[in-house]
Amino acid sequence: IIDVSMCKTTFIYFRGANYYQLGAQYGAKFAKELKEIYSIIYGHFVIEQELPYHKMLKTANKFYLRNTNSDHTLFIQGMASGADITFEEAIIIIGMHAITGIKSSCSSFYIPPKRSLTQSGIIARLYDDAPPLDKVSKYLAITIIDDGKRVPGAMIGIVGQLFCFTCVSKENVFISINNGSPSGGSSINKLAKGVFGKLLEVAQNAYSVKEVNPL
Repeated sequence: IIDVSMCKTTFIYFRGANYYQLGAQYGAKFAKELKEIYSIIYGHFVIEQELPYHKMLKTANKFYLRNTNSDHTLFIQGMASGADITFEEAIIIIGMHAITGIKSSCSSFYIPPKRSLTQSGIIARLYDDAPPLDKVSKYLAITIIDDGKRVPGAMIGIVGQLFCFTCVSKENVFISINNGSPSGGSSINKLAKGVFGKLLEVAQNAYSVKEVNPL
């Protein structure tokens, strides 16, 4: 469970139909955090672990290509512009979990307003990411993007993680993904759309749990 007193938690709401402009607003708002996160990632892998930069970028770019659509791409381009970072740096930030690999056992739960004593939705999430993500998890943001076309929803995650790691929509559709490996092993269809981008699309287009199609 995140102790928000130890995190730089920010709640922010973006509304508009132009994804590039939305991304530029996001980047400007979180420019300092995005630069610090990139510095931590670069310092750990390239300087400390001596991972060649082009290999780090290649891994992040694979994640980006599998998990984004045209709207996401515009948003990320805007984010890079607003934060005054390069598009490559933005890709590395977005793909930070792919670079690190699955070395964690995150967990989360959601209590909807109707079942809560406070009559408010309650979300709890455990972040136990491997280095260097343990250093960037303090940059927590709750981001709502309302483009007027899809169901608005709150994305809870590290700044720059513009996917549905944990999110809840206006229609109370709660989705979360945790990076633990199944005990029996697993396989990945690398030709299919990535689950992170797919879950965000599900959250933005489902008006009830009944409308959530199996992945």
